[in-house]
Amino acid sequence: MSTIGELAARFEVVVREKKDASAKELQCNREIEALEKQLLDAMADEGMPSVKLDSGMTLYKRKDVFYGVAEGSSKEQLVNALANCDFTRDLVEANYNANSLRARMKEIEANGDQLPKEVLELMKVTEKYKVGHRS
Repeated sequence: MSTIGELAARFEVVVREKKDASAKELQCNREIEALEKQLLDAMADEGMPSVKLDSGMTLYKRKDVFYGVAEGSSKEQLVNALANCDFTRDLVEANYNANSLRARMKEIEANGDQLPKEVLELMKVTEKYKVGHRS
């Protein structure tokens, strides 16, 4: 069994490793963000929807769609409209969860349906392209 001193020393090492890993993750995320923009532009310029690397990883253009309050509308207006819409009524209490709304919108669009105009007018749709990967 380890002594308190040994446990405390190991704890300190792990806490420092975690802090270093967090800093490294932040640095990696910043570099990925910068490379992602350049890579998306280069893939578009070359007309390449994907790139397969020698390592087996495939990079591809992925579209994420986000839904939120449209400019000139309030969150309260959107929440009320969502609450009165059959497609989204169950998402709304006094608020709505953006990720749940995103998932529901994906379902609605996949089924070829659309929210009523009065709901869509209160909603801002933002598309963001990212580079996805799989190994």
